[in-house]
Amino acid sequence: MENARPRVPGRVQAILFRLGVWLLGPLARVDRFDLLSRKIARAMARLTLWANRATPARDLSGVATEWERMFRESFPASHLTVIGEREAEGEITAPCPLGFTGSGNVRACDRAMEYDREIVRRLGGEFRVVESQATPGVRRCRLGIRAKD
Repeated sequence: MENARPRVPGRVQAILFRLGVWLLGPLARVDRFDLLSRKIARAMARLTLWANRATPARDLSGVATEWERMFRESFPASHLTVIGEREAEGEITAPCPLGFTGSGNVRACDRAMEYDREIVRRLGGEFRVVESQATPGVRRCRLGIRAKD
């Protein structure tokens, strides 16, 4: 669905994303809110999928292409660098919108990345964080996307 027109324009999606970040960021930092922050991240992901008219894919190339299409306009710092046979690799080059860059709070980052995991899961794949910029000294997140077996 490369040319699917979103239900919600990219600028509006970016505003909604910032509102979600405003809510999710503080919750993800607190261990006792683990379940709640993951549920909010998954709900935000489902809203994003709906807003972008996302279509589940049958293979890795389709999952990776759909994931990248959805963020091209609203969050262009998130992109894939290689789509291989078994895994697509990518990176998020902007500083963490939740403020986790260099914080050392990798657990909070993991909770927030439930957003991306849910999106990729519903597209037909598996998402993993290879390296988090929450780790001190790391300036970008590296990620991997695989098709479900």
